[in-house]
Amino acid sequence: MKQLDRRPFEGRTGFGMAVFAMGLVVVMLLMASSANAQTADDAMVATFETADGSTYKALLEGEANLNRAEDALAEDGDAGIPNGELVAGDGGINAPHEWHVINVELVDVTIELCDATAAMVDDNLDYWLDTVGRFCPWNTVLIALDPVVNELPDTGIGSTMTELQLNLGLLTGAVGLTLVIAVVTGNVGGWLATVLRVRCVERRDRC
Repeated sequence: MKQLDRRPFEGRTGFGMAVFAMGLVVVMLLMASSANAQTADDAMVATFETADGSTYKALLEGEANLNRAEDALAEDGDAGIPNGELVAGDGGINAPHEWHVINVELVDVTIELCDATAAMVDDNLDYWLDTVGRFCPWNTVLIALDPVVNELPDTGIGSTMTELQLNLGLLTGAVGLTLVIAVVTGNVGGWLATVLRVRCVERRDRC
């Protein structure tokens, strides 16, 4: 009796698993992007007006900071002194300034050295970045509090690496999940054939 050729079926099975794996990866990456966007709920972009009328924007994070800012905005705008580390670049939120402030805390008292206005920092940026390193304008009024658009501003390579590691982890998890499904459904051969076929394409070998 002639044995049936099962290779076409196995090929279709392997292709189906590849499509399933790709779809699963897309879904998981979309979920990760949604989680990243949700982290913006714990942060707001605050606009401060300094003593000479010049303004700047800073990222406010944390429940205590946000509650204090919201209360101030509902009253006279006195949220305390926004004290933070001064770094180069607009941080994605503080254009047209060529600097921004990170790790901002709303406090009641700071040293006088970091007290200035946004315009003063602009006029002598190198000094403020290299010597002072902080910005804590005393006579400041909170004039706006806006949601963070999409993702939080990228302030360095660390956040990029974290996102890359997350995506690689999700991809690895998705491949592992397809293997588990293959074991449960008894189709490990189809799963292995799909992996080998992908490897052949990558190496441009004959499959």
